[in-house]
Amino acid sequence: MEFAEQVEETLAAQHWPEPSAVKRGRNPLFPYVPVLIYVGRTTNPARGRAFPDRASAIAFAQQCLDANKDRLRRAFNDPRCRATRRHYGLPEELPT
Repeated sequence: MEFAEQVEETLAAQHWPEPSAVKRGRNPLFPYVPVLIYVGRTTNPARGRAFPDRASAIAFAQQCLDANKDRLRRAFNDPRCRATRRHYGLPEELPT
């Protein structure tokens, strides 16, 4: 199996949060705040961001989630991140 396939399988096996939105905004024109709901119903709101409708807030939460996945994918492919690869069960050294 190629290293790229191993990375994608590792990313798919992780428990990623669910993008959602809650009505908590202080401004009545922008009442919806994007949140990521983790396993166990722990939420992580996007601070300083509010949207006029729920769909926009959920789309922003999805963008945050995609950015987190891309950041981890880049770390897996970074030669300096041996410990990260080891932690997720990937080979420490990158294939040549």
